[in-house]
Amino acid sequence: KQWYQRRVHGGQRQVEQELIDTREQVSDINANNVSLANDKRKLENDIHQMQADLDNMLASCKNSEEKAKKAMVDAGRLADELRSEQDHANAQEKAKRSIEVSLCEMQRRQKKPHLLL
Repeated sequence: KQWYQRRVHGGQRQVEQELIDTREQVSDINANNVSLANDKRKLENDIHQMQADLDNMLASCKNSEEKAKKAMVDAGRLADELRSEQDHANAQEKAKRSIEVSLCEMQRRQKKPHLLL
């Protein structure tokens, strides 16, 4: 009878120890679960922040592209204006040379009659 009681008592201690171990495992798993849930929330917040940053960068990029297109149009217009001004300046220079030649010719003709006198 004592042998049976010792065995039952030993089995009871073993079951109690297994229950303690199992409770510790459940506690550890719950702590890991809470930690993982916190990590998940942090990662989700990071993803949302990165998405917002990406949206801002895309909007900035689109704005920069629009500014670049406008600058290219302005540069083209300015290049056309510059060519026009250069053409005008060249025409004015050509007209000036022509007038100078005509003036020299007129002065030369005007001096000829005086030379004849």
